[in-house]
Amino acid sequence: MPVLNAMPYLPEALSSIANQTFQGAEILAWDNGSTDGSVEVLHEWIPRRIPGRVITERPLPLGECRAQMVLDSQSEFIALHDADDRSHPDRLARQVAWLTSRKDLVAIGSQETAIDSQGNPVELPPQLRMETDFAGTLHTMMIGFPLLHPSGLYRRNSVIQAGNYRTVDSANHVGEDVDLMMRLAALGGLESLSDELYIYRFHGKSVSQNLVAADLGEARMNETFAANASALYGWTRVQALALRNLRVPFSFPLLWRAARMIAKKTGIPVRAQSRRTSWTRVVNRLTKRSDFLSRWIWKMVAV
Repeated sequence: MPVLNAMPYLPEALSSIANQTFQGAEILAWDNGSTDGSVEVLHEWIPRRIPGRVITERPLPLGECRAQMVLDSQSEFIALHDADDRSHPDRLARQVAWLTSRKDLVAIGSQETAIDSQGNPVELPPQLRMETDFAGTLHTMMIGFPLLHPSGLYRRNSVIQAGNYRTVDSANHVGEDVDLMMRLAALGGLESLSDELYIYRFHGKSVSQNLVAADLGEARMNETFAANASALYGWTRVQALALRNLRVPFSFPLLWRAARMIAKKTGIPVRAQSRRTSWTRVVNRLTKRSDFLSRWIWKMVAV
């Protein structure tokens, strides 16, 4: 849990961790220069009510902070948690059981519910419903967030093998999560459970929400995607950027190549992929409105 001025929401986050039904977890909380009493609250909970450690006086950029926590952890699995969110009591138990039984997966996320600053429910758009298998996750990764990052449970060795977190954009603190997930997907499967096990809080101080609202991260996200697209979809950096920016006059050959690579990774044939809503979203997002031929061919493939 990286922490930076997380009050007044931090106690709720810590309480949801303390109430997990899974036994044997410990928390590593890393403070990055809080001045609002967050450090004092962390020490009230850790290790007295939650086993673990609090790291202070070593503030780091978000990507470097997460990377150092991965290295400092001694656990087989790493669960993430934002300091202003909450988790369902069965979250860790469900996710640990799933990763233990599925050796082909490197990470498992969950669905989310959302609340506002006062704890009132917030309705989420359909696109924030995470896919529950690897093929759908790979589809979604082409056009958006493949997995709700703080809801995830990750294999520590896989995170290190993939190169760990790295600072992608030190000014805007955006892209570290997608960058890592794309590198992880080259090693093994990423999926999300169908149940809502993570409670995401929308409020004015949220860095990620402010970035999305201001569209500050779009160019950086495109670059991050392009840098990782070769291993997952067989595209060069130039091809990936052209697709994301709708500069490809005939998209079918590149999307066909991606679907074939996904078929090899997941065992789901191209035709079966083409019938899925997640693939239809990809075609609609990455195909120019004037590219009628590509859209028609995909309709024929799906027949």
